[in-house]
Amino acid sequence: MQLELPNSTQPYVALHADSASARLSDLDAADVQALYCEHGAVLFRGFVFTVPDFKTFTDRFCSDYVANESPGRDVVSQDGRVQTVNLGQKRFALHPEMAREPWQPHIAWFACQQPAEAAGETILCDGIEAVKTMPQELVEHLANNSLAHTQPTTLDWCRHYFKAEDISLDQILSNGIAGPFIFSLLSGQLYRTYIRPMLHKPMFSDQQAYGNFLVFARRNVGDPRFPTYADGSIVPESVVDAITSVTDKLEHKLAWRQGDLLMLDNTRFMHGREPIGGDPTVRRILTQFGSVAFAPSNYCTPGTEPAA
Repeated sequence: MQLELPNSTQPYVALHADSASARLSDLDAADVQALYCEHGAVLFRGFVFTVPDFKTFTDRFCSDYVANESPGRDVVSQDGRVQTVNLGQKRFALHPEMAREPWQPHIAWFACQQPAEAAGETILCDGIEAVKTMPQELVEHLANNSLAHTQPTTLDWCRHYFKAEDISLDQILSNGIAGPFIFSLLSGQLYRTYIRPMLHKPMFSDQQAYGNFLVFARRNVGDPRFPTYADGSIVPESVVDAITSVTDKLEHKLAWRQGDLLMLDNTRFMHGREPIGGDPTVRRILTQFGSVAFAPSNYCTPGTEPAA
């Protein structure tokens, strides 16, 4: 196995197989875990694996998994945890997976069954490096503000989420139930709001990082009201532009090869993709998202920390 550490042209560790028959199961899990904790991104290249092998390998590092319910994905495994990435063709702005929800997964896995005919690279950006590169005025603004993600919900959803079939609307609105959401009622519609800081500390670093849903919401969804600032006011486009002027310069394009596997710290790194050239159905990237089994006991997803 050849080990290639991050450098000025790539933000990830690359582990290259030393033979055509090398398998992921040959790798020492403790060594992989150490590289992941230090660098946040590990690319495995040249290893032989199937979808069951993919699942078995990730089980060495994950305690559970969460499915992404966004549209445009195929479900690959019977248990629903292996999915494709979005099967569209357009560019996706940088974002951490599911950062709009308090169950944002710790880790994101991407496995390339078939690269695109042209372009379609996955783009990566280290959120720690983003903060280091930002002007101090922007860092201070982000550090002093939070984002509110408000969306409609239902009483049935709340009962399912809290696993309590007898909770009432009054109980929910009084915020008497433990959880990361603030609930409100407007014109008869129930809403849930998740608030998270605009900067945060990743799972395995004490340094501040940038990574949230804001830029993806503006550039891909086109919704200025999801998220907003914590007080409900709209984040100015000038702030979004200031962020992207930094992160665009830090983007790394990962040109996929068949059989590549990427292990990404979703609390530290953002990812996206370049527009896909040729037939978009050719590109086949599989994903799994979950919680790492070796998470520090004191780590909380941003915005879900217990009250002091």
